[in-house]
Amino acid sequence: MAGSLNMKLDELIEKLAAEEYGIDAFMVWKKGNVVAKGYRRPFRAGDMHQLFSVTKSFTSVAVGILMDEGRLSLDDRIVTFFPEYLPFGASENMSLVTIRDLLTMTAGFDEAPDDLKRHIYGEYVNDFPYSYRKRYKSEKISWVRDFLHTYVDNRPGDRFVYSDACSLMLSAVVQKITGVTTKEFLDEKVFSRLGIHDVHWQVSPDGISTGGWGIKLDLDSLLRFGQMILHKGEYNGERIISPSYIEDMGSAHIPTGASRNSVERNFGYQTWILGEQGIFGGIGAFGQMYIVYPEADMVYVQFGSSARYMKTLGLLVNELPEVIEGLECTGCRTYDLDPYGGTGSVPDGETLRAVNGKGYIFSQNLYGIEKVGFQVSGDRLDISFTVDGRTSCVRCGFTGFCYSDLDVKEDESTDIHNALLFRKVASRICMTGGKIGILLDFYETGYKVNMGLEPLKHGIRIEMKRNLGFIPDANNCVMIGVLDE
Repeated sequence: MAGSLNMKLDELIEKLAAEEYGIDAFMVWKKGNVVAKGYRRPFRAGDMHQLFSVTKSFTSVAVGILMDEGRLSLDDRIVTFFPEYLPFGASENMSLVTIRDLLTMTAGFDEAPDDLKRHIYGEYVNDFPYSYRKRYKSEKISWVRDFLHTYVDNRPGDRFVYSDACSLMLSAVVQKITGVTTKEFLDEKVFSRLGIHDVHWQVSPDGISTGGWGIKLDLDSLLRFGQMILHKGEYNGERIISPSYIEDMGSAHIPTGASRNSVERNFGYQTWILGEQGIFGGIGAFGQMYIVYPEADMVYVQFGSSARYMKTLGLLVNELPEVIEGLECTGCRTYDLDPYGGTGSVPDGETLRAVNGKGYIFSQNLYGIEKVGFQVSGDRLDISFTVDGRTSCVRCGFTGFCYSDLDVKEDESTDIHNALLFRKVASRICMTGGKIGILLDFYETGYKVNMGLEPLKHGIRIEMKRNLGFIPDANNCVMIGVLDE
């Protein structure tokens, strides 16, 4: 019997590991043990990863703790926390928006106010809430003020419109009440008590934890958070948040309008309610997720890098609980999600000889790359990148990934939606149609860039193709460089 159950699990993981779903890493925890886990190279156990909208669940927990402490209520109106931005009052419906409306994404908008642009002499100063191309902190920029000055079309509470702006405002309220950022508040109240000590969280231009996205941590830490949610706010016998709030957090409060064939048809407090068996969790762009299965005493966590990630939810809701139900929970099955894709390929020597020892200068381009140089070194190709005047060496393996750090700006102010180059990168050579390509896998983000090299008589043509992201032009960008003589 155990053999057949293991076989069913193997078959399910094979489905989930399909390239179109782009799973980078996953864990299944059930009744006290991790029973299955897997990784796709170059991602490794312990690596950090951006959570994108899974972040919303952390913000929800911060709100719940303040409610437990009697410092906040569901019926509090958002405008009462920020009178400094409303000297002449807010629009009628904006004045009615409550904490409950923000938690359930029912603030009354016809469309999400995620693209408020403030034009000054042709420049985008604010592309709320995804910031702007030239990022800087300024007292003149406030996403909170922009939200409060937005016209609310309908009476709040009736209609679901998914919006990062709602999550940002919840985080702003937490900071207004506590005097510290939501991250700092959760460091004390949650992260330290879960044994999580390495959390990065993006901040807005005016220093607010972004609320709806921006957390980066490792898979084990996400699993601990999911265990706390599964056990109704308790972890290792310690009460962190009230069970009543977690129950409300995982209850259906508003229909999402998803099709009848989808499982994500209802929304809780910054969480997705999945199917009809009490399953719920946080879902982030490109395949980040934690899912709790209360009836099965199980948690599933995942990092991913695919635009088709929502397609996995049917398998995780309808098939995984049944497959795991009778599985012995005393051991862990480990899976290689991509046994061949990380091995690379030894390139022919012609193109390498054409670029070896040479450097190229580039005019202004989307990626901000100023210079590129190539040097063959044993079983790898070393590439020097100069960005914003800083030069880094990226090692590209011929038969597997090499890991490097790019010297690029990356801190709590880095906008993960608009950035194109990140610090942590794993690289390898890949042959495509007889041409040499280089895969730059920014494994902490899910973003992957394929560089196609074409030597020219007096320069080089580099085609940059990115797998996904919020900047369409980055998906296919061509740069022409001239020899740096």
